[in-house]
Amino acid sequence: MAALKELRDNLGKRMHVVRKAFARLVMENGVKTMPDEIISLIFEAGHYLTNGCKFSTLVSHVSRRFHQVALRTPLLWSRLSGWYTDIQVQTFLRRSGQVDLEVSTGILHNPTASGKVVSFLTVLLPHSG
Repeated sequence: MAALKELRDNLGKRMHVVRKAFARLVMENGVKTMPDEIISLIFEAGHYLTNGCKFSTLVSHVSRRFHQVALRTPLLWSRLSGWYTDIQVQTFLRRSGQVDLEVSTGILHNPTASGKVVSFLTVLLPHSG
């Protein structure tokens, strides 16, 4: 009986390892076969659940495919901050396409940053209606 119990315990441990590996493979396969349009919708939902640009930049660095989908999802690039560099602002503007922008100068948080805000608004001016 002791030998059977030991065998059962060992099989249980091995089954756990196999299930864990199998679950990872199933999840990986599910993401690989998921249409880009669905991934884009998931990215948009993540965008709405977060603030700032961290979500868009993080998700675009996960994999080559996620990067490509993120670049084709304009909403991810629609949040602009006065704290971004001019190059970052121009990149976000280019990627955001024709979607409405969320613009934050950050001046309420740091009144001494008015020079940076002027630079930021100067970059935005040609894109403003």
